[in-house]
Amino acid sequence: MPRRLRVLALVLLAAVARAGEELDFQRQVRPILAANCFACHGPDAKERKAGLRLDSADALRVLP
Repeated sequence: MPRRLRVLALVLLAAVARAGEELDFQRQVRPILAANCFACHGPDAKERKAGLRLDSADALRVLP
């Protein structure tokens, strides 16, 4: 996993842990990914880099 993605994951996990709540992909994660990652890793298969899709929770679950 690229360093940038690992850092993003750690920031999200830390925020959820502090808040003591369950992580909500649509409300908490997707907006961050949409603003920073969808241009290269979104729903458009022609523009997707390295076959990495980040626009759905199911796609993220298959990451190693």
